[in-house]
Amino acid sequence: MRQIPVIEASGGDFDCGRAHGAALRDDVRANVAAYMEVFSQGSGIEPAAVRRYAEALVPVVEAYAPELLEEMRGIAAGAGLDVIDVLALNARTEILYGLQAKRAVGDECTSAGVLPSATLHHHTLIGQNWDWKDMVADRTAVLCISKPGRPRVLVFTEAGFVGKIGINEHGIGVLANLLVSRDDQGQAGVPYHVLLRKVLDARHLHGAIAAVTQATRGSSGNFLIGCAGGEVIDIEATPAGFDYLLTEGAILTHSNHFLSQELRSRDLRRGVSALS
Repeated sequence: MRQIPVIEASGGDFDCGRAHGAALRDDVRANVAAYMEVFSQGSGIEPAAVRRYAEALVPVVEAYAPELLEEMRGIAAGAGLDVIDVLALNARTEILYGLQAKRAVGDECTSAGVLPSATLHHHTLIGQNWDWKDMVADRTAVLCISKPGRPRVLVFTEAGFVGKIGINEHGIGVLANLLVSRDDQGQAGVPYHVLLRKVLDARHLHGAIAAVTQATRGSSGNFLIGCAGGEVIDIEATPAGFDYLLTEGAILTHSNHFLSQELRSRDLRRGVSALS
């Protein structure tokens, strides 16, 4: 069984990205090729359309998180790729569930958060499974990133991606669940995986929430956020709106359908995703 590599990167945005890209060069390049095939053969989205969409995201990401766009430039340099290829990787959710006419189906991740009052050692606990395509199972990594003036972060993700599941040194953690809604139309918004990473820039829970709610989002997605101080909150978001869910008792769970009364009418997966 493959041991998941741990990549330590420190310094500026570009340098951290370049360390990621160089250490995982073969995996990043393989992920780009594999996703281009999935976009084309599985969803009918040709590489030219993927690249046009990714190019349209450059100013969007630049405005929201210029440091993460610079990190993607570093990943591209380290892996010997064009930054547009890396940006397309990070926008795979938007491409798969927004650009295509036929929605992909199938269950994915389930997340859970537990407040300190219900845990053995009285700590906040969050955790999830990650159900995705077998093709990337051997192309994942744990990134340990330290940048001047920003929280140190620990992120589990796919090679070439800047974000997914993670935690930072201030005890802010984020989990990810796919959501698909009728609001997902392939619009040029901040990619889901970029939003997940930006949550980890927060030093407090309100900053983590703002990273999601104040962004121009490119797709739907669920964000289960935990705080070491003893809080758990879930944000269901679409490109057009968002809503909050809080713990029932001391536990909060989420899978791949909307639970919010406000948003559930927009859900395109409720009939195919297991209900928690």
